[in-house]
Amino acid sequence: MKKYFLLFVLCIACTNIIYGQVHFHHVAAKVNALNRLSDSNTGIVWNWDTIVTYETTNQKYERHTQICDSYGKSLSQEIELWQSNSWIKFQKANFTYDSHGNIINELIEEWQNNTWSNTDQAVVLYDYNNHSVSITYAEFQNNLWVNTERETFTYDNDMWNFLTDSYEFWQNNAWEFDDKYIYTYDSFGKMLTKTRYKWNNNVWNYNYKDTITYTTNGNELIKLTELWGNNGWENYSKDSSIYDANENEIMRINTVWDNNAWNNHNIFTYTFDSFGNMLTDEWGYWYDTAWVQNAKYTYAYDFNNNSTNGKCEETQNGMWVPSMNAFEIFSNKAEVYYINDLYRYEASWVPFNKDLQSENNKALFYPNPTNGNVYTKTSSKQFSIEVYDPTGMTLLHEDLNYGQPFDISHFEKGIYLIRVTTDHEVLMNKVIKE
Repeated sequence: MKKYFLLFVLCIACTNIIYGQVHFHHVAAKVNALNRLSDSNTGIVWNWDTIVTYETTNQKYERHTQICDSYGKSLSQEIELWQSNSWIKFQKANFTYDSHGNIINELIEEWQNNTWSNTDQAVVLYDYNNHSVSITYAEFQNNLWVNTERETFTYDNDMWNFLTDSYEFWQNNAWEFDDKYIYTYDSFGKMLTKTRYKWNNNVWNYNYKDTITYTTNGNELIKLTELWGNNGWENYSKDSSIYDANENEIMRINTVWDNNAWNNHNIFTYTFDSFGNMLTDEWGYWYDTAWVQNAKYTYAYDFNNNSTNGKCEETQNGMWVPSMNAFEIFSNKAEVYYINDLYRYEASWVPFNKDLQSENNKALFYPNPTNGNVYTKTSSKQFSIEVYDPTGMTLLHEDLNYGQPFDISHFEKGIYLIRVTTDHEVLMNKVIKE
């Protein structure tokens, strides 16, 4: 079974494994991507409970069910197939965590001969700042776990942004290099370049490079992709984005370099509701001298900003008709799950009590755990922090500048809740005092 990886910072990253028709969101604080708060003031986590998917004939197709603990952490996710008018067990993912709530193992099982059988697993290792440093993938063969692939990471001085992301394959009882990515950032942590290298003839060789520029508000404006050829970088493609007054991306135009000029290739257009939830995601392509509509996703949400329904359509003879495709599931504007190969879905959501915001909206502190000074990872030049003990009592309030720490060396050992207030958002997270 072939594995595909899609990773950005572990703790919020989503690495994916594809098994035939289903697509499990994989490892690396995957659960944090699933635990999205709809109301940070009341401390409620919303997590999907059951997702039913349908084919283009509106016949039931798959049922995804999730079991969570009392805090909304995913313990297992099971997929069943609709066959002969009943649900048949197919595949299950089980998650285990360390004492800090980090996923350390994802075990994939398949239903065979009326029992669950091991098929794949991923083991995640973390540093003292709770950042993932490696993910090792293995397949279950002849009652033994056999290594298949490994991904390793290094971070910048802030211990948040990736510096390198490397891939290896297990061959002849040893790890062999495959490819790696090297990243650069601006002073606010925005990615400037991402360069891919391929291992060939015992040396790293350039493959491609993304260079990103931003609007004054920090939104991605242009992403230029170049390929390495003839001992130099050559233009390949370019994505240009347009935003509305609420900073929602409403259009992205993809162009390709051909005959020494940029030529239209694909166009993506998006619409949003007043809460910033995506309502439609439409894709088209350039044909002759005009854009041609090709596919469209449509979403509906509940009052907690959870996507309860979605469908995909494509154009045939100038009309929108049902289409099978991959789907993202959203909560509070963040992707929390991904499913392959469906026309539409219906999702139900369950609330859980929790005192933290989603990983997508968490303030980031380092070092964590700490015995003294704590630094805040934020793009704001000025912000304030408040420190609360487990009873909710305010222990500290300070106004800080970017890069300035706050000191909790005089606090007793334990877990503290930190609130960060900037001019445009309020973020929260825990810090462990050693």
